[in-house]
Amino acid sequence: MSISIAQSPKKAAPPPVIQGGVQPSRESLLAKLAPIAAIALFFAFSVKFISPAGPFPLNDDWIYAEAVKTYLATGKFVLYGNCCAACPVHVLLGALVSKVAGFSHEALRITDLGLGFVGTLCLYLTLIELRINKILATLATLVYCSNPIFLNLYFSFMTDGPSTALGCMYMYGVVRGITRNSNVSIILGGCALALAVAVRQTFAAFIVVNCIILLSAYLRGNKRAVYQALWLVVLPALAYSAADHVLTASKTDAAYDWYKKSSTGILGTFVAKPAKASTKLLSLAESACLYLGLFLAPLTLPFFTSARKWATNKTNLIFLAASGLFTAVCLWQMIGVSHRLMPFSENLVRITSLGSLSIMGINFTEITRGEKVWLTIISTIFSFAFMVLMMSALSGSLKDVLESIRARFQKRDSETAGSGIDLAGLFCVICACASVALVILQTWVTNMDRYHIVPLAPCMVAILLATKRLQLRPLLALQVPLMIIIACYSIAAQQDYMGWNRARWAALTALEKHGVAPQDIDGGSEYFFVHEPTRENLLYRGPAPRKDWRWWPITDEKYIISFSPVPGYEQEDEAPYWSALSRSTRHVLVLKQIDPTDAIRQLPQPNVH
Repeated sequence: MSISIAQSPKKAAPPPVIQGGVQPSRESLLAKLAPIAAIALFFAFSVKFISPAGPFPLNDDWIYAEAVKTYLATGKFVLYGNCCAACPVHVLLGALVSKVAGFSHEALRITDLGLGFVGTLCLYLTLIELRINKILATLATLVYCSNPIFLNLYFSFMTDGPSTALGCMYMYGVVRGITRNSNVSIILGGCALALAVAVRQTFAAFIVVNCIILLSAYLRGNKRAVYQALWLVVLPALAYSAADHVLTASKTDAAYDWYKKSSTGILGTFVAKPAKASTKLLSLAESACLYLGLFLAPLTLPFFTSARKWATNKTNLIFLAASGLFTAVCLWQMIGVSHRLMPFSENLVRITSLGSLSIMGINFTEITRGEKVWLTIISTIFSFAFMVLMMSALSGSLKDVLESIRARFQKRDSETAGSGIDLAGLFCVICACASVALVILQTWVTNMDRYHIVPLAPCMVAILLATKRLQLRPLLALQVPLMIIIACYSIAAQQDYMGWNRARWAALTALEKHGVAPQDIDGGSEYFFVHEPTRENLLYRGPAPRKDWRWWPITDEKYIISFSPVPGYEQEDEAPYWSALSRSTRHVLVLKQIDPTDAIRQLPQPNVH
């Protein structure tokens, strides 16, 4: 049974002309493999320079690592702590790798890195399927994997990375299925989305995208689009239902219930307080566009040199005006009312602790207000280009597909009728719009900057489709250096992150070897939760002022691991690490609580005359 989305089978491409029976040249093969080699080289260099080594969890991945250990020991699926991602597939994959290689945090991180590499390749292949220039496709793919959030997530066992990689596989499968009439690709694309949903159930939002594309295919004359819904709609929906059941049955706290209640409560907010909800939505939308504009800056540069040329078109002028108005309104709300400046989370600067700073002290130099203003201005400029190109991509793709549907009903030929490229392009653009909407809603519930990894790949595809449609000339002389600058920062920041975590856990191990109980140490969030995964009382954070410096609970604090001195504590030891970010050797401090009587003796004595 055929389940191709396209209206009719695509004619086979003519075979390459070979002079005198000579096989294709070696240079052509090298040119074909060069982009993949460049991607592999980037991953190899990152792994070598950063190193995933270290027997410790990072950020919240202790939740999934502990679930893997529990599953290996008992065969039961149990989630610990504040977990809102269903992740049964994620845990089962970790268990499978641990069965082969033995359990270790390094093996789990390497698993995520492998998925990241495959997902990145799928993004490149998606661009090639859409007939994007190979050089631009390679540049875009390198911009994607050199993003600071990308590296931070894939050098961990967090669920954000694997779900995004599976999302790239899903996008490639559907695009290939449309453009090549490949039944297998459609099935694999649907399976990839189902797996992505089973890792992070928020990916179920792409079911809506599939419904739109299937309806478009049906209106173009593909009567079998109904059967395709089994793979692209029914299967991911079943995966969502199963994942929701697993998480509800295996959770160890009420975080998931709170997350679902908060998510559904957004609609009630719009009904009860529409004005307040609308202004907040605008602020979050602009925040997302500023992040994405900044991250995609190397790809939007051609817009600025060609904007004057194509702005003579009335439709494009509407896009310019709409983007300018939206940017102005959102900036007024964001800066004038909310008094917020980029970066909205300091994690963009201290990328070394993306998601949360997990021990006391600060290991980065805070940027000044003036620097924040400049970062906001730069991000605004690029977000304006991002919005214009996104609107252009959506308008162009819709126009092509609607024209082919109109031609179908009017029973006349159309240049686009029966073509899979226009429908595949529309699919990718709607994926981009859906992913941006998804990250806005997610940040409404919990403002985590790592969520911006989800729309990154679909938005890249949409921007390059707009670049191709508008015939914007590339500026490789500027685009490549900007990509290299971002990559250097991302790699250096991630090296710093891994470096201080290795130093931190070496210091904790040394304390334990000297007989100090883990309950007497404030080793940071991951250290606490690894030793107390099922602890119910998570409110005690020590006395003031230290309780205001932590977001994680503690049991006791006779010893503190910190980046900087703490009043009432003396330095007992330090663990050095080399930081590529600061290009120097830095230290994690081991602090011991001063005995109250010793503290009194150490106070300055009054002068007696």
